[in-house]
Amino acid sequence: TLSIYDSSTCSLVGKKSMSVPGIADFAFAPASVGNNDQQLLALWTPEQQNQTARVCIVNDATKEIVHNRSLFNVFRVTFFWQNEANFLCSKIERLTKNKKAMTSSLEIYRISEKSMPIEVLDFKETVLNFAWEPKGDRFAIVSYFEAAPAPPTAAGGAAPGGPAAPAGPVVM
Repeated sequence: TLSIYDSSTCSLVGKKSMSVPGIADFAFAPASVGNNDQQLLALWTPEQQNQTARVCIVNDATKEIVHNRSLFNVFRVTFFWQNEANFLCSKIERLTKNKKAMTSSLEIYRISEKSMPIEVLDFKETVLNFAWEPKGDRFAIVSYFEAAPAPPTAAGGAAPGGPAAPAGPVVM
């Protein structure tokens, strides 16, 4: 259940909660959207029994789902709203098939456009952090990949040619 309260009166907005079975996380849009001044929030629910994971964008006032997206094999979803709420980035993290590494994809929702198109960026590495520029529509990410270790030599050191490239963050 998602319950939204007015902090000035500590009362439940609309006098009722929204039933969202299995909700895992949500994030309010930082600004109103569109001509109707819609207040939106994004939420996600993990996979349950025979249901896929879902990312939903909900109109806060009417509790209506404005956009719904089904996802598979999801470990975690994190939301990043652009400061004017024209864009929403959902960072989707999935475990690889062998469950030893994590991959990430970024889904950028164009909130203010008709039918809310989505751009998907897939990464073979883990996206550690995401941020929108303070006033604009550009973003930056920090990602992490694990480099394959250099094969050991008979003496136990790295193979000729120097050590393998260290694993570490990559800034895009």
